[in-house]
Amino acid sequence: MRWAKLYRYKYIAVYLPIWTLAGVVFFALSALWMPLAPTTVTLSSGPVDGMYHVHALRYAKLLQERGLDVQVASSVGSGENLSRLRDADKPAHIAFVQGGYATQDNAAMGQQRLRLLTVANIDIEPIWIFSRLRDLDALQQLQGLRVSIGQVGSGSRQVAMRLLEQVRLEPKDLVVSETTGLSAVKALQNGSIDASIFVAAPGAPVVRAMLSAPSVYLVQLKRSAALSERIHFLSPRLVAQGMLGGTPRVPAQDMVMLCTIASVVVREDLHPAIIQLVAWAAQEVHSEGGIFYKPGEFPQLKNLDFPSSPVARRTLAAGLPWLEQNTSFVTAQWLRRLMFMGLPLAFLAWLACRLVPAYMRWLLESHVNRWYGELKYIEYDLENQVLSGLDFSRHHIRLRKIESAVTLFVPPTDYMKRMYILRQHIHFVRHKLLAKRGR
Repeated sequence: MRWAKLYRYKYIAVYLPIWTLAGVVFFALSALWMPLAPTTVTLSSGPVDGMYHVHALRYAKLLQERGLDVQVASSVGSGENLSRLRDADKPAHIAFVQGGYATQDNAAMGQQRLRLLTVANIDIEPIWIFSRLRDLDALQQLQGLRVSIGQVGSGSRQVAMRLLEQVRLEPKDLVVSETTGLSAVKALQNGSIDASIFVAAPGAPVVRAMLSAPSVYLVQLKRSAALSERIHFLSPRLVAQGMLGGTPRVPAQDMVMLCTIASVVVREDLHPAIIQLVAWAAQEVHSEGGIFYKPGEFPQLKNLDFPSSPVARRTLAAGLPWLEQNTSFVTAQWLRRLMFMGLPLAFLAWLACRLVPAYMRWLLESHVNRWYGELKYIEYDLENQVLSGLDFSRHHIRLRKIESAVTLFVPPTDYMKRMYILRQHIHFVRHKLLAKRGR
C-alpha cells in the first residue's frame, strides 16, 4: 500500500518536499513582493570643487558604513543631475538638485514629473556675485563686461539667466565665460573676467576662496526684494556684518542676499530601503545649523519642486527602524523578509509536517481497523451461527485474503508490534474456524 510506504519514509517523502516547497515559495514571494534592493547605487553630485560634491562624499561614507556601495559621479550641476536621473543608459539613482531648476525642468518634462521624488530639502544656497569692480551693485552694470555665469547644464547658469532676464539683459549683451569654480577665482584676480555669478552653500571651497581672495569683492544687489518677488524660488536673507568671515571680515555691513533651496532627489523606482538610508544620511549630514538656518531646521520637506517620498517622510519624522539601526543594510533586508514571510511560511510548513503524516497515519489505521472489523465479523458468525460447508469456505477464503493483504503490507516501524498482534489474531480466528468445522 503506497500510503504505508510514504509514511515509512516520511522524512524524505513528506518532510523534505514540504520544507523545500516552503523555501521555494519564500524566495518567490521575496522576489515578487519584497525584492532585495541593489547594493550599489550612483550618486550624481556636482563640480568637484563645489559643496554638492563635499556632501556626496559624506553621504557615500555613511551609506558604505551601512553596507551600501555608493558610486559618486561629479557633474556640471543640477541640469546634468536631472538628466542622469532620467537617463536609462547612464542613470543616476540619487542626485543633488538646486531649487528652481527643477521647476523649469518639470514644465519641460510635463507628465514625467512624477518619475522623481524629493527625499529632503537639505540646505540654503545664496546667489553669489563676486567682482573685481568695487562699486558694482546692479545687474545692469554687467552689460559689456566679461562675466562667468556657469557651465551649460548647471544650476548657477540657469539662475544667472533668470536674473539677467529681469533687467532685460541677454547673453549677447555680455562677454559670457564658462570659467567656474576655483578657476574663476584666479580669473578674477588676473583680470580675465570682471564678475562671476554662481550658486553655492557658504561652506563651499569656491566661496571660501572668493571671500579670502584679495581684490575680489562681494556684490550686494540693490532691489533684491523685487527680484525675489519676480522669481518665486528665490528668497531674501539677511547676512549680518562680518558673518561670512574672510580678511577683512565680510560683509563690511549688513546686507541682503538672494537664496534658493538645495534638495536630494531620487528616481521613483529606487528601492524604498535605499531611500530610507538616504533620508537618514541627510539627517546625519545636514541637521547642524548654518549661517542661514538654525540647528534642526534642515533637512525638511517644505516648498518642494518634486513630490516627497513617503518613505523619506517617515524616516525624517521617526528615524531609522530598529533593524536598520542595529544591523547592516543587507542583513536588515533579510531579517525583515524572514519576519514577514519566513516565519509564517515556517509555521505553515511545520503545521503541514504535523497534519500530512497524521492523515497518512489515519489512513493506515483505517486499513488495520478494517481488517480487525472483518475478523470480528467472522468471530461473530462463529459464535452465533451453525456453519455450513459454504459458510466455512466463505470464511476461509476471507481469512486467506486478510492474511495475504497483511503479509504484503510493509508497516512502518512503529506499527510492527500491532501488525504482529494482528497476525496472531488471524491465526486465532482460523483456529476457531477449524475447531468449529471439526464439530
